[in-house]
Amino acid sequence: MTPATWYCPRCGGDIDILLPVEPLFTLESAALLVPTTVGALQRWIGRHKELLSPPTYRLWKRRWYRYLTASDIRILRAQLTSPINRRQRA
Repeated sequence: MTPATWYCPRCGGDIDILLPVEPLFTLESAALLVPTTVGALQRWIGRHKELLSPPTYRLWKRRWYRYLTASDIRILRAQLTSPINRRQRA
């Protein structure tokens, strides 16, 4: 079970719900959430395979689509938006 946090529309309090499966996101939606481009996201995933969960693919109309889990999105966002991980330009 995967915990998910929702917010009550009336009082604004946190509501924790256990989901039976972890939500999956396409690379396009993950690029919007991180935020980055799809090409940069694909290159980063290719270079840092060991940090993410095993890949999940789905076949649709003879094309394989890669899906990322919510925990992968959190890792990507932490790595790509952190000012510590950016190189200093001269």
